[in-house]
Amino acid sequence: MRAALLKLQQDFARQAGGAVLDGRDIGTVIAPDAPVKLFVTARPETRAHRRWLQLTGRGEAIAFDDMLADIIRRDERDAGRGAAPMVMADDAVLLDTTEMDIEAAFDAARRVVEAARVRHGSRTRGQIQRTGPSTSRGRSGRFFMPPASPLPDISFQPPRGFRSRAKLFFRNNTNLMTDTLTPTRDDFAALLDEQLSGRDLGEGQVVHGRVVGIEKDIVIVDVGLKTEGRIAMREFGQGDGADLPKVGDNVEVYLERVENALGEAVISRDKARREEAWTRLEGVFADEQPVMGAIVGRVKGGFTVDLGGASAFLPGSQVDIRPVRDVGPLMGKEQPFAILKMDRPRGNIVVSRRAILEEARAEQRTELVGQLAEGEVRDGVVKNITDYGAFVDLGGIDGLLHVTDMSWKRVSHPSQVLAVGDTVKVQIIKINPDTQRISLGMKQLQADPWEGVEAKYPAAPR
Repeated sequence: MRAALLKLQQDFARQAGGAVLDGRDIGTVIAPDAPVKLFVTARPETRAHRRWLQLTGRGEAIAFDDMLADIIRRDERDAGRGAAPMVMADDAVLLDTTEMDIEAAFDAARRVVEAARVRHGSRTRGQIQRTGPSTSRGRSGRFFMPPASPLPDISFQPPRGFRSRAKLFFRNNTNLMTDTLTPTRDDFAALLDEQLSGRDLGEGQVVHGRVVGIEKDIVIVDVGLKTEGRIAMREFGQGDGADLPKVGDNVEVYLERVENALGEAVISRDKARREEAWTRLEGVFADEQPVMGAIVGRVKGGFTVDLGGASAFLPGSQVDIRPVRDVGPLMGKEQPFAILKMDRPRGNIVVSRRAILEEARAEQRTELVGQLAEGEVRDGVVKNITDYGAFVDLGGIDGLLHVTDMSWKRVSHPSQVLAVGDTVKVQIIKINPDTQRISLGMKQLQADPWEGVEAKYPAAPR
C-alpha cells in the first residue's frame, strides 16, 4: 500500500502543472529533487497552544499540558521512525512560525516561493535565504513546485481526519489540482478502493493493525492510512504467561474513533477481544451448543460469568437444579453454560448452568432407566419425604415409594416408617418409559397377609 501510494505521489509531484504537497516525508522521500522546500516549524509550546485554542474553540475538553506532552511525544516518535522519518531535508528552507500569526507565515512562505520563481530552474541551496533559527525541529515538511500559472490557494485548510480520509480529500478539493494532473484524483480513488477492498476502516469495527512501537507500558499500533493509536500494554495480558506484542506483530484492534482531539486513532484490544467473543458466541447460540465460562463475580439477582472475552449474566435460579447456599466452590472454575438469550446491541447475554445439569441428568436418567426392569429388587437411599410418600435414590435416578406401598399395615405418614438417609430395599413396581417415572414398593417384598386367609379362616356353614 505504501509503495503504491509513494509512486502515485511522486508522479503527482512531477506533473507539469505544478503542485503543493504537505506531509512528514514529502521533501525527503516523495520529492527529494523538488526545487523549493519549506520546513515549517514552531516551538512545541506554540504548536500546542494553537491546537488547544482550535479544539477548545469548538467545544472539546482537553488540558493544555496533555496536548503539549502529546506533541513532544509524537515529534520524538516521528523523527525516529524506521520508514519515512520526519527530518528536515538538507536543501529545505526552514520557516519558524513561533512568533508569527497565520498571515505573516503565509507571506513568508509566499516570498520564498516568489524568489524561487525568479530563479526558476536553480536548485542550489545557496540561492534561497534561510528564515528563522536552524536548530528547531517541526512536525511537518512542506515544499512547493512552482507552476507557470498563478499561485494556487495554498491557504486551504484540509478537513479533520485528513490523513485517514485521503480519498475524500482528493475527491472534494479540486482547487489543488488541474485537469492535466497525472495521475488524476480518480486514479487515487481507484487505488484506494483496490488496496482497501475487503478492509473496512469504519468506526465501531475490528480492524487489522501492526505494532510500530512500544513506549514503556504503551503499544503503538498502525491501523492503516498512516493512522496510529495507543493501547495500554495491560490490554494484551498480564502475568508471566501473557503473550505480549512486539514491534512488527500483526494484531486485531477495535476502532472506536478514526481520530481524536490529539490526531490519533482511538483503539482498544479489550473491545476487539469482546467483539471476537460476541461473534463466536452468536455462532454457538445459533447451533444451540454449550459454551465454556467461569463465574467471576456476584451481582444483584445472580452472578457475572466470563465467556472468554464477553461478560454474561447468570440468574441465581439458573445456578443449579436445587438451591445452592454456597457458590464458593463454583467461583473461578471453568465449566459449561447454556446461552438462554443474546442481545448484541444492548450487550446482554443470559446463561444457565442449570440447563446443562438438567440435560446431563436427563441423559443419565435415560441410560439408568434402560438398565432397570420391573420386578427387580434394588437398594436405595431415602432422599426426601412428603405427605404422600418418599423419594428413593437408586444410584442416580429417583423413584417414588408411595405411602400405600410401604407396609401392609395402615401408615398415617411416611415418617412413621422411614427417615431421610435410611437405606432401604425396594422392588421396582412399574416403569413409565414416556415420563421415566419409577414406582417402588416395600410391602411387595413381604408376605401378603391375605394369602391363605381362606384356608386359615374357612367359611362356616350356617
